Amino acid sequence: MTVRLDHTFVHARDARRAARDLADTLGLPEPSWSGPFPAVRLDDGTLLEFVEVTGEVTTQHYAFAVTEDDFDAVLARLRQQGRPFWAGPLHHGPGQINRWGGGRGFYFNSEDGHAVEVLTRPFRGGVGGAADPVELVRLVAEAYNGGDAEAAARLFEPGAVLAVAPGETVTGAALRDSIGGFMGRVRHMEIRIRHIYQAGGVALLVTDHVTDLDGPDGPGGAPVRVTGTATDVARRGADGRWRYLIDNPSGSGH
Repeated sequence: MTVRLDHTFVHARDARRAARDLADTLGLPEPSWSGPFPAVRLDDGTLLEFVEVTGEVTTQHYAFAVTEDDFDAVLARLRQQGRPFWAGPLHHGPGQINRWGGGRGFYFNSEDGHAVEVLTRPFRGGVGGAADPVELVRLVAEAYNGGDAEAAARLFEPGAVLAVAPGETVTGAALRDSIGGFMGRVRHMEIRIRHIYQAGGVALLVTDHVTDLDGPDGPGGAPVRVTGTATDVARRGADGRWRYLIDNPSGSGH
């Protein structure tokens, strides 16, 4: 069985202008018409039909996989236009690109506020998890040092929670966004295991971490070193793989 996306709607305040802007920015052919809708056709045949709406536009996320040369060309167009771009979602890492999964990527906003992602290595998912709690700690450090937010996210259970501030946790898409945003600032992370307490398929991990982050002056400035002790809970899934269930980077402080 072969299934592919044939077409989808993109809401816009000015449909013709929005279609032309996306086509020009991505280097695609001039928009055509699909019935009453201005439309942009991607190289694989998928059609983006722009629908004009009144009032507030509900923003969506659109990710486009491109070649390395096309990536450079799109980035050059944005810079020439003076349009902002970011390394991660939610405007993390302004003026930077990411290198997640060994590729390159960045985000920019369309004129209607849609989050547009351009990347050279398409997201493929993966089994995720680790063979044991020790490997889990090693893999999360490798993911952060390699700038691979996808790999880091696959080390968490679907319903896992991440403590981001005292008394505040995130889960689901917000957890993934938090990982990507923090990762955009990481220069190097080292995690040392202090204790692992395991009872059957559940483990309490106490680890010390030393992380060098971008400082106030950004990537070209002096780094800021952050140290702490994390207290995390991991669980072995039905597939035998270990994943984080609760990630508490600041230990008892949260």
